[in-house]
Amino acid sequence: MAEEIIKNNKKRKSIKIIFLAIILLTLANLFAYPVVVAQAKIYLSLKYKESPTKFELVDHNQSYVRSKEYEVFFMKPKWVDFSFEYKYNDRLFFVNRDKGRFYDDYQLEDIENWSTEWLQKNIDKRIVGIPLDSYELIRFQKSYKNNVLTKNEIKTFLYDYFSGNLGINNFALFYDESIKRNDYSKQENECDIIDNSIRKELKIIGIKNDRLSSFYLYKNLKHNRNKYVYSVWDTFYLQK
Repeated sequence: MAEEIIKNNKKRKSIKIIFLAIILLTLANLFAYPVVVAQAKIYLSLKYKESPTKFELVDHNQSYVRSKEYEVFFMKPKWVDFSFEYKYNDRLFFVNRDKGRFYDDYQLEDIENWSTEWLQKNIDKRIVGIPLDSYELIRFQKSYKNNVLTKNEIKTFLYDYFSGNLGINNFALFYDESIKRNDYSKQENECDIIDNSIRKELKIIGIKNDRLSSFYLYKNLKHNRNKYVYSVWDTFYLQK
């Protein structure tokens, strides 16, 4: 009985320490906000070689520590870092901080368009796009030192995208009005043709059992943006 009481007291003490840490970190981040905003603008200015005044801050998500349940009645802290929404060249985009470094999705729309153009020209004219999101773009930026990507480098990006380096289940979407939505055999056959062509053109090996394309019911993709409270802000593409 005495040992159980001691254990319970230790657990309660740990919980108090965790919540105290959450409060202190939250207060510290409130004071850190002006500094982080300035750092984000400097990051954008250096990356895109523009004056910091060209980047208009529209919105932000304050960093904080939230408590996350990991066992019944027991919590552990989870860090949610800063997210910012900026406007530059009449385009809204997100900047996220991760472990002290900044990443942005300003080029996401360009990269999706360049990817679609390359795939239509080199793989299949029926391809309407790739479901690209901010997370995949951030992974690519981490691998390539967060440099600005040019249209001439899109093949490098697509290799990483289809080879699984940026995440799982990445594929090209194609639309064909002559294929019925319930004609799964025809859809699979067309996917096989497109998949083999992607592997050949991008020299991708080792993922022969993974699907690289998918039949799509719509002609276009739509730009969607989410401002999550509990995670980084995200831009992605979905059906129109």
